[in-house]
Amino acid sequence: MPIRLLTAALIISFVPTSLSAAGFYLGAGIGPEVEAGVFRRELERFAEADGGTWKLFGGVELGRHWALEAATLELGDQRCCGGNVADLGFTSLVGGYSLAALGRWPVGHFVPFLKVGLLFWGEDGEFVTLVGTSPRLADGTDLLLGAGLEVQLSARFGIRAEWERYEFDGATSDSVTASLVVRFRRSEPVAPVPAVASFQPNHFPGSQRPCA
Repeated sequence: MPIRLLTAALIISFVPTSLSAAGFYLGAGIGPEVEAGVFRRELERFAEADGGTWKLFGGVELGRHWALEAATLELGDQRCCGGNVADLGFTSLVGGYSLAALGRWPVGHFVPFLKVGLLFWGEDGEFVTLVGTSPRLADGTDLLLGAGLEVQLSARFGIRAEWERYEFDGATSDSVTASLVVRFRRSEPVAPVPAVASFQPNHFPGSQRPCA
């Protein structure tokens, strides 16, 4: 619990008093399947994932070096078969929402970043036995860590490669995704051009000479 509270306080501290100069972005990413959730631990040696990973995310850039990002994600189907005839296994679907703060270090068109936040996850599962099926539900809020690299193709478009680590009540899972990022930057106000006084020699002392 202290880690979760500290992470939440860290994220909130990045929100500025004014977002007038902030840039907004949206993105979508896909990746390979991830072994995730809590039910797989009951039959861990038979568990496998299927269906791949996807996520949709959006964020606000708080200057050059910070961003606040929210995402919705799905980590694919979790399946396994039991070790005996009375236990046929289970299936489940793991997904959730995340809120994270990003620290970024732009170098030209390359933007490496680190991420820390919270994952609000849920798992909808079903155990199958010879006597029937038993639905199982689980959810929680746990730590999320990540790192990645974004390549800015233009002022609006970029591509991102990212690694994230999720926790599920003590069980950890790693995810790797490739994403497309689209930016919607607010236009900066144009400063007025200062007026340039016309050059008039007669305005300078000594510029007037008596006529001969």
